[in-house]
Amino acid sequence: VVAVGGFETHIDWNVSGVIYLSPQQQAYLGYRIIKLLPENSFVRKSVGYLFAIQHGAVRIYDADENASIVEDDLNNAFDLELSGANSRREPLLQYLSLPNRTCVNPYIHFGQRSVWRGLPLSLVGKIEPEIAYGQAFSGKQFIQQGISRGLPDVDSIFYNTRKSGIEPFVIDFDSHAPTVAIPQGTMAPVNSLNTLFHSAAFWGLMLPVSVSTKSSDILRGYWAQRLLWEVGGQLTIHPPFAYRIDRISSPPYAAEKDLHKNVDKLTKFLVSWRSKKLSLFQKALHLSHSMAEEGYWTAQDVIYTAAWLQDLLSVGYIQPRVVALELE
Repeated sequence: VVAVGGFETHIDWNVSGVIYLSPQQQAYLGYRIIKLLPENSFVRKSVGYLFAIQHGAVRIYDADENASIVEDDLNNAFDLELSGANSRREPLLQYLSLPNRTCVNPYIHFGQRSVWRGLPLSLVGKIEPEIAYGQAFSGKQFIQQGISRGLPDVDSIFYNTRKSGIEPFVIDFDSHAPTVAIPQGTMAPVNSLNTLFHSAAFWGLMLPVSVSTKSSDILRGYWAQRLLWEVGGQLTIHPPFAYRIDRISSPPYAAEKDLHKNVDKLTKFLVSWRSKKLSLFQKALHLSHSMAEEGYWTAQDVIYTAAWLQDLLSVGYIQPRVVALELE
């Protein structure tokens, strides 16, 4: 486990099995992104990602401090070996027949139609027809999003309009629903609360810095999903093997306004976006530049993307090869 300090300094902080990187220690690492990161912000854990990659990580689990994996066994929660099966070794399902749909709410698959975060608000509460499923075998599920029970990942609109009294949220999901893969050409929200990244998608860990911290992980997830298709990768959504405690504090709407304002247009833009660049990292920088031009983040994140990709190369990361992409 790698813990990354923000602005404050904890000289005597020590936990068994955890490497703590104080702000002073971070400065000595020499990563280009460090000078571009805000102080005392959760996006500083990007330094921890690079540190883990530099020291041989093959998988990175991105977790929330208020969440815990049931029985502390990631093997039960995710497909660690990329076998193309879900955590219970059943055949992996994939959404089929999603015409004219750029985004899906994966919570519906697990039994909760009225819960969301990072979803285009035009889709909230929309009654969808039954979805057909097929079987996926690729074993290239490089980003794996886990569902959390208790308080799942929800936004300020959901939290403040669904809250009743002062009792904490305890939302449950169907733990028997199988893992489901999202097909290329369709997107789903990805957060930083209970998510596994395989090495082929380590580049997708980049958290943007020019947007609000409450929106950063969701925007990262959409950016990474679009680029994931370029390497033949896939996103999977996994059953609720994590439990997250509701601390009864919701971010104000203003902290997520860039997410609520732009996510509908952003998902449509990403699905239609194309690049003739040859390498994955060239495409990643191109996409960041395109998103800045469209106003989804600023030029600050174009600079940050370049620094992030350079840092990955400097710590020995080898970018995945691009595959032929055929999208309608």
